[in-house]
Amino acid sequence: MIKQFYSVSDLATLCNANTATIRRKINHCISMGILPSHIKDGTSIMLNLKQALIFLEKNYSVVYHTIKEDLEGYDHGKGSITMFRPALSKGKLQRTSTGQYLIRGFVLCLDVDGKPINYQNERTFDTKEEAERKRNELIERRAQGEFLAVADEVARHKENKEKTRRQETFIDYMVDFINNTGDRAPKTL
Repeated sequence: MIKQFYSVSDLATLCNANTATIRRKINHCISMGILPSHIKDGTSIMLNLKQALIFLEKNYSVVYHTIKEDLEGYDHGKGSITMFRPALSKGKLQRTSTGQYLIRGFVLCLDVDGKPINYQNERTFDTKEEAERKRNELIERRAQGEFLAVADEVARHKENKEKTRRQETFIDYMVDFINNTGDRAPKTL
């Protein structure tokens, strides 16, 4: 359900996070100039729909994109929901020492924690025009939401890794270390 205003507890429920974490991230967004300082009224914080979307895009992109799907039929004023979206870096073209070009700093999407997931060059480009065409293609694909699956995959991988760490005992870790570390000196083992 779309609301006009969101409190810290509303956002915490939405993001499955604790209110202290949400409050800390909102304060960080205010200090960075992403959100206006007038959203704080004493100790209470209230965000309107636009501000909530900006906050979610920056800090909880998976939740943001879920809500974005719910907003498809919602009349939210001028323009589309993308007018609320902070700009993601389109990177820059960098010339290598061999005269070829790479795309550096291009953000595909943001992970669940709001951290950027950057494009990894599969190859170098012979000309600047070729690199520019590839970057424009990536920008178009990102606008269509093609890379959102990457954020979901990163979140699942991170969650599985944490679960594995918690379940593995020290003895299991050492057995795995001894059996799967290749050639080691007997003294090391």
